[in-house]
Amino acid sequence: MELNYKEFGQGRALIILHGLLGSLDNWQTLARRFGEDFHVFTLDQRNHGQSPHSAEMTYSALAEDLHDFIEKHHLHNPILLGHSMGGKTVMTFALKYPEKVQKLIVADISPKDYGISHREILEALSSVNFNVLKDRKSIQDHLMQRINNLGIVLFLTKNIFWEDKDKLAFRFNLPVLSDSIAHLSGWEPNQGRYSGSTLFIRGGNSPYVDDADPAAKSQFPNSEIETIPGAGHWLHAEKPEEFYHMVRSYILG
Repeated sequence: MELNYKEFGQGRALIILHGLLGSLDNWQTLARRFGEDFHVFTLDQRNHGQSPHSAEMTYSALAEDLHDFIEKHHLHNPILLGHSMGGKTVMTFALKYPEKVQKLIVADISPKDYGISHREILEALSSVNFNVLKDRKSIQDHLMQRINNLGIVLFLTKNIFWEDKDKLAFRFNLPVLSDSIAHLSGWEPNQGRYSGSTLFIRGGNSPYVDDADPAAKSQFPNSEIETIPGAGHWLHAEKPEEFYHMVRSYILG
């Protein structure tokens, strides 16, 4: 699958993968900063952004998409950074292709089953009728009635585009993502261990990763867990300066 991507800078390859319902555009500001030291690639994962849609939405498929991208662009042992769903993608890749990863950075997610998450958000998105709601403001107002969190609503509505001159649409493949949410919230057990250098970064206000996460330590024994105080799950957006320096220091250390 030909993934949509952007690249910045030069040097050692750093690939960044966004989370569920996100896109590479969420990482553009940080990617430009990382590009001062590294050759950065931000990718739209399948069924997101401007990458192709597919009925298959598993971490195995997402990891193979990443493998194909690395092979096509002749990247030797890139550094991998993934947030949330993207974090599970890079973990799956590292477990399958450990020899092709230089360092692994996982942002606010652990290799475990969280149960079905984000169901309310997906249901709210599914309730949007683009035949009735004709502009961004009305869509935001509609979502606020169901989600009541302006930050999340603004994040979600970044995915709106003009499908044609009279109708808006979501870029992400909402039906497939809704059907796949149990798998995306879960984790395939017994995938082995990755002994390479790994950094887990958790938000201090996020419930996704523990201070001493046994699941992370079990499958990624050569890992450390760092916390950004005051940050939630979208830690890179909430505390970009702290996130940038933590990642840069780890890579260069």
